[in-house]
Amino acid sequence: MTTVTVDCGPGEASDLVRQAFERTDAIRLYHVGTDRAVGKTGTRRFNWGERVVVEIAANGQGGTDLSVRQEDEVDLSFGWSATPLEPQVVDTLRTVADLTGDGGFERLPTDGEVESVSSLPSGTVAAGLFVGVVFTYVFASNALTEFEVLELLDGPLSYGLLALWYAFICTTALLVVWLYEGTLKQRLPT
Repeated sequence: MTTVTVDCGPGEASDLVRQAFERTDAIRLYHVGTDRAVGKTGTRRFNWGERVVVEIAANGQGGTDLSVRQEDEVDLSFGWSATPLEPQVVDTLRTVADLTGDGGFERLPTDGEVESVSSLPSGTVAAGLFVGVVFTYVFASNALTEFEVLELLDGPLSYGLLALWYAFICTTALLVVWLYEGTLKQRLPT
């Protein structure tokens, strides 16, 4: 956990956290409350997302302490470690706080903010959706094989088609997860 002290009250500090989340590329959705803010990455390469939690507390000296920590959304990350988001958010918080002291910064629209912490998508549900969609398609393709529908295609062509089918399955599962997370529009090219 890293603590950043800013020279403003908790209300203005909440706005600084909001602007820091908007400027951190990995943060897709977030909620900023009066004493706590939560930013989420959504599903990323080889993991089901991380959470960055910022505790906002007045320090009694006219400033506010912002305690930042990173949490994994789901313990299953396929053996790869999560991207260190905490340092990114801390650096962005410091940059935004410095710019505020230097006369201001360009305020970004708060497109990624949701109404409450409970409105943030769950990595556990995202993992379940992905696995559910993949298993449904895999079992459907196995059922077709059992009924000898795919035996008409024999040889290297059938392996290529099977590889394309599994790529389609995984892509569809990712699109379903991103739709659930509410980040589909952010991820698609404009």
